[in-house]
Amino acid sequence: MRTRWLRSLPFALGLLACAASARAQTVSPHYERGVQARRQGHDDEGLREFRVALAEEQSARARAQVGLTLAALGQWVESERYLQGALDNEDAWVRRNRATLQRALDGVAAHLGMLDVRGGVAGAALSIDGEPMGTLPLQAPLHVAAGTVNLQVSAIGYLPTTRRVVITPRVLARETVSLAPAPYAPSGAPAAAPEPVAAAPVQAPEVVTSPGRGQTQRVLGFVLGGAAIGALGLGVGASLLQLQETDYLLANAPCNSLDCDLRREREGTWYAVSIAGYVSAGALAATTLVLFLTAPSGRTSSPRASVGCVPWAAGQGVSCGGVF
Repeated sequence: MRTRWLRSLPFALGLLACAASARAQTVSPHYERGVQARRQGHDDEGLREFRVALAEEQSARARAQVGLTLAALGQWVESERYLQGALDNEDAWVRRNRATLQRALDGVAAHLGMLDVRGGVAGAALSIDGEPMGTLPLQAPLHVAAGTVNLQVSAIGYLPTTRRVVITPRVLARETVSLAPAPYAPSGAPAAAPEPVAAAPVQAPEVVTSPGRGQTQRVLGFVLGGAAIGALGLGVGASLLQLQETDYLLANAPCNSLDCDLRREREGTWYAVSIAGYVSAGALAATTLVLFLTAPSGRTSSPRASVGCVPWAAGQGVSCGGVF
């Protein structure tokens, strides 16, 4: 139980906040105010103070605190960038807290997946949920928060394409996109096409619709997709409950009462539930995707052939059309 507690991300957030206030060297007043705000549970205020401190100090400790606070707020992609930037430094503060920072980074990674986008055209703009993420071709897969995201690719002279992509924690997803050229409208008035004298009716084909196996498979996909969303919600909720227990233990450390022992037990239970929720959500989402991709079409047609021809007014020929 003790080992699981030490590995939890919320514990890493509180531990570094306490360690920061105990150092001997002079720091920015904004840094100190950020630590106090985090202790009082005001993460948004703490983030603002740490960002100002980072602008003033340009230090690894301020960068790490920004990353830890972003993790507490659930902004996983940006948190990973700041924590990794702090770990890339070799100053004394980072060396003292490297193990804790690495555990925090591992916890953030559990909320992130990777997305590799291929195809398109060179220079096409890539965005996820409306946020610009670079241009194609990508030099490396993107780190994206787990869940369902909207991927959009656009380029000048091409029609944009948008699709929904399911991102599973710690799993690489690949998407291949193609962009169709935008319709070209030449300058000047286009020449008018000759009109037919009369239009001979063309018999439309009869189409027989059959639900078949494809409809059943898609319904099952919707059910499993809903279950995946529920499992993801369970994982997030359990993580929040774990955070509450850890914050209480940190605020009352050292804590050796019976109530604290019970809270440590609940903290471990919520940790296990959150992991189970995330894993189940990933498995269900992957199964849902497979069901939709492999579902056969539910339409079969048995058309009746029909042909019709129309003479042109200019007397230069006839136009024929048919359905087979």
